[in-house]
Amino acid sequence: DDWVNGLLIDDTNIEIPISARLKGDYLDHLSNNKWSFRVKTKGEKLWNGLKSFSFQSPHTRAHLSEYVYHQMLIEADVLTPRYGFLRLTINPLGGGIYAVEEHFEKYLVESKNRREGPILKLAEDGFWLGYKRQQDFYGDQMLGERMENAFWKSEIKPFKEARTNADSTLTKQYTVAQNMLFAFKYQAKKASEVFDIDKLAQMYAIMDLNNAYHGKAWHNQRFYYNPVLSKLEPIGFDGYGDKPLPLDLPFMGYYFDPHRDFIPFYESPFLDSAFFRAYCKALNDRTNPDSVQLFFQKYDQLISDNERILQSEYIGYEFDREMVFQKARKIQSLIKPYNDISLQVRTQAIIQEERQIEVYNKHCLPIDVVGYGITADRISKELPIPVYVPQQVKGKPPLSIDLSIPEFAQYLFFTLAGTDMVYSTP
Repeated sequence: DDWVNGLLIDDTNIEIPISARLKGDYLDHLSNNKWSFRVKTKGEKLWNGLKSFSFQSPHTRAHLSEYVYHQMLIEADVLTPRYGFLRLTINPLGGGIYAVEEHFEKYLVESKNRREGPILKLAEDGFWLGYKRQQDFYGDQMLGERMENAFWKSEIKPFKEARTNADSTLTKQYTVAQNMLFAFKYQAKKASEVFDIDKLAQMYAIMDLNNAYHGKAWHNQRFYYNPVLSKLEPIGFDGYGDKPLPLDLPFMGYYFDPHRDFIPFYESPFLDSAFFRAYCKALNDRTNPDSVQLFFQKYDQLISDNERILQSEYIGYEFDREMVFQKARKIQSLIKPYNDISLQVRTQAIIQEERQIEVYNKHCLPIDVVGYGITADRISKELPIPVYVPQQVKGKPPLSIDLSIPEFAQYLFFTLAGTDMVYSTP
């Protein structure tokens, strides 16, 4: 936590006074002589439009994987720090190729055409105190109860706390934002009441596509309070440690079980059907192979340029584009429902020309019932409001939804929730 004074001298020989300290939670940030630093410029000086930022070895964020993750977030208009690579000399350590990442303050949101507002986090002090105690008592690094206990202890804090407290407008906004996030943490408010769920869904889908799951941990999440919308927007970053973090599931919403005793913080949005619909749409759109192909065509030159920068130190390094395509194909193969099978319907009774039915979702994601008809290839009548049918939960009987439709109807029509490709079932 000790800040020291220094100078940042760029390739135009402009000298910028700075303060710097070490950064990073684990010792990979202090490997060899390639240490990670948090840097802030002094006074009103900026460096490349940045006031505070980090220099760290590219391997701490899986080399080019983090950069590609950031570019996809930018494409989706999801807030993310500016991120790139440069050759850095640090006296007297030496130097090499470093990643530079913007820190959390007003310049981050203003550069993305948002009005200044507080940026929030869940304080992780208890997490690291628990880590040390567990090391002292057990000598291992298992998370388990330690992670959960630290989550319940965590307080909601703003970045730039002194500046926030000194500005009456920011203080009022922070109070509102803190109350909103507190209510969501304890499930007193739904995701759609607190967050811009379209932005949150986009970030989740992009995390799924890139296996960028390091950022889903509660202590790695950051939120910007948008004072225009009065909603919290996620800030996507820190998708990786030194390599992609595996998930036990093919994607985050897969067979989501809402009935467990403890729902991890990152899964809590799935308790809200409005968010789940937005997530299904974003997941379907982002993993469409044509969309992935278009992304890599658009960013091919930038990715190749940064690849060459990294290759000047990491000989033979290449970003694995095929890994992203494979993940997209895997997700697409799983999220598409099946005619006749994914949604099953039973007639319970026919009363006064009305067919009373029970609807069961056997699919891994929620489904919207959108209409009914006489044949399997044509909707006779669309429902005024789609009926949301929750996903199947592994190992548990599917829940039924009761509906009433005209007696003549022989088929129901449905979509993956939030999307528009229509399927049918007798």
